[in-house]
Amino acid sequence: VWAHGLGSSVASDERRGVCDILNPRILGRTVLRVDLRGHGLSAAAHDPSRGAEQYTWPELGKDLRKAAAASLSRGYFGGEAMGAAVALDAAVAATASGSSDAPPGLVLMRPPAALAQLVKGGSVTDAWRQRLEEAAQRLESGGFDALEAK
Repeated sequence: VWAHGLGSSVASDERRGVCDILNPRILGRTVLRVDLRGHGLSAAAHDPSRGAEQYTWPELGKDLRKAAAASLSRGYFGGEAMGAAVALDAAVAATASGSSDAPPGLVLMRPPAALAQLVKGGSVTDAWRQRLEEAAQRLESGGFDALEAK
């Protein structure tokens, strides 16, 4: 199960050639690539009443697990950048709860800097969290062009 990075989608990963890395014929296994909430074909899943909370790693991880459970019996979780953090969060939640969907392994590509801070025993600072929330608000109000302009 593969999750794209922030502001990306399955379609944009296709254009970047990520599909070549995740080719099921090369890997010898099925690959489920998902558009995370608010991205690509899942853009309509955005719930205005939930605001930015629906885009936290744990919430996106729940979405990832639901997609995996609906399509696969059990699989590795993976992702790039934000997708790596979402896959890791989903795996930790599944493993901690003793769920049968706990993946046998992870494939993480370019994990985000905030995840590295947490691994080193630190925490995501309020300043970092504020930057992410401001970016989410800019994206929500003005789309990707507004985010890129910043």
